[in-house]
Amino acid sequence: ERYRRNLAVLDALVGCLLSELDALGLGGNTIVALTSDHGEEFLERGWLGHTVTLYDELIRVPLAIILPETEQPRSCERVVETRALFDTVLDLCGIEPSGNAAGSLLPLITDPEAPSPHPEAEAYSCAWLPTAELVTGKRVELSALRKGNWKLIIDHRLNRSYLFDIEADPYESKDMSAERPDVFEQLTANLQDWVCRMKAEGAESGSVTLDPPTRRKLEALGYL
Repeated sequence: ERYRRNLAVLDALVGCLLSELDALGLGGNTIVALTSDHGEEFLERGWLGHTVTLYDELIRVPLAIILPETEQPRSCERVVETRALFDTVLDLCGIEPSGNAAGSLLPLITDPEAPSPHPEAEAYSCAWLPTAELVTGKRVELSALRKGNWKLIIDHRLNRSYLFDIEADPYESKDMSAERPDVFEQLTANLQDWVCRMKAEGAESGSVTLDPPTRRKLEALGYL
């Protein structure tokens, strides 16, 4: 019930934001994107909160892009990554996209029914907290790959993998890795390669020293 009330408050605040943009004369040239960094688990897997799994209740989040002078809302059920927002906004502003792997969503925004150049679009996710305090229960190294109707989750700490057919099993309750070894092996290779690239990019970016106030805030949120 508290979660529903939070959503109702958020909905009202979004309405206030859009109304204020119109009142300021900015609605006609402002792009508004609404999404979330994660969902919440309510004991579906024995956990309350987020961070410790990559099932759809945690990583399938809403994404809404509101464009100036949009006449009719459109919806699209295709698999996309939220990191595509960066290139999408650049594209909408007439700026050359950065070219990251997620790409721009502008073609889907323009025509959600258009044939996709990537009919089995890939979406990667991770929950990577290898040094989290054990008391938090969030010391995890998880990665996931969604491709078409298939979804692979790898628990790198426990060396376990799970393959799900999301269309036939939307609650991710039946591991199909033994029944579809062809899909399992291909997605595993793709996901392991992505994890290696992400680690390499993270190592290149270097480390950051947190000041005490920032560290306390992150600790209070459960991220350290």
